[in-house]
Amino acid sequence: TRFDERVMLSLFAGACEALKTMHHYVLPQPHIAAPPRAKADDDSLLFDAASTASDAYPPAEPMSLAPQDTQRVPYAHRDVKPANIMIDDDGVTGVLMDFGSTTRARIKISNRREAVAQQDVASVHTSMPYRAPELFDVKTDTVLDEKVDIWSLGCTLYAMAYLHSPFETPSTVEQGGSIALAVTNGAYKFPDDDPYSPHIRALITRCLAHDPQARPEIDAACTSFVAVCSVDSLYSSWACPFLHMHNSTRACGFSSSLSTTTTDAACDGRHSTHGHRDQGRVHGQDCHDDRL
Repeated sequence: TRFDERVMLSLFAGACEALKTMHHYVLPQPHIAAPPRAKADDDSLLFDAASTASDAYPPAEPMSLAPQDTQRVPYAHRDVKPANIMIDDDGVTGVLMDFGSTTRARIKISNRREAVAQQDVASVHTSMPYRAPELFDVKTDTVLDEKVDIWSLGCTLYAMAYLHSPFETPSTVEQGGSIALAVTNGAYKFPDDDPYSPHIRALITRCLAHDPQARPEIDAACTSFVAVCSVDSLYSSWACPFLHMHNSTRACGFSSSLSTTTTDAACDGRHSTHGHRDQGRVHGQDCHDDRL
């Protein structure tokens, strides 16, 4: 048995919503409060009598940056996969979890030492079947960015639809083939008996573009799917979850401050999309632990 397409896409929308929060993260606006000014006698004045109020230090009013001066700092999850998407109590809402691999998304690679260091980090923190090809062989004079999450999203949607990563084929799992080689070559295919609509395959294909620049931004991926929801008769009576992504943030443990994220925050009592039984829609084992 498999996911109903609309339920699967609703869960997928939850992961996209969380990634959108991360990819558009803006540093909190600094606010520097002025300390209280002690009254000084004439002998201890640091400024001469000609100093005006505007010259005085410390200033009487707090200093803060204007809103336009705030800085956008994208973060990448770096380990998006079915086991890290929990199902909320309503059975159709996906909640992204496990931020132990999270890092600033845009990392400039200037030399071979930095490239090898990033490969080592990815080998530890990013699951191989869902790892972007640029993390297997990091090039010098490049910039790693949040597009690594878009690749993982494509692999995750594929796994939700067909019950395995696009690169975990019999040749790679049972016959000793190399997942790394399959990923770097972009070698995958859709099953012949595909029960899902062409829109699923199109969305996966866009996310699994080998060139990171050819992959859509998280906004573009969501926008393109909203268009599909509005024209396909399959979704005519369905409230497309992507339409509401601008109005809320469902990133598990990742809402206002990255410093407070935790792998199990707000995930208590939820189940993973990997191996969750919900009215026979997908096979596997029940998740008895609150965390994976």
